[in-house]
Amino acid sequence: MKNNNLAELYKKKVEAVHRQMALDMVTISKQLGVKFRDEAAARTPVDVGDLKQKWAVMPVEKIENKYIISIANPAKYAAYVEFGY
Repeated sequence: MKNNNLAELYKKKVEAVHRQMALDMVTISKQLGVKFRDEAAARTPVDVGDLKQKWAVMPVEKIENKYIISIANPAKYAAYVEFGY
């Protein structure tokens, strides 16, 4: 019985650490997303500032063991500024 209780306690602690690690990864990913957004905004050419202000960090996605960070700019003319159409 004692070994069973010890094994169960160990299992619960490992599960708690795993959950905390997942939360920490999301937090770190969000912080990186903010840094990427700030860098994109700093590199955005400014005419009236609208394009620069519209950069946004999208929600962090977890796909298998990967955390995906995306930034986007919803301004309709962002692609024209980026690619020069």
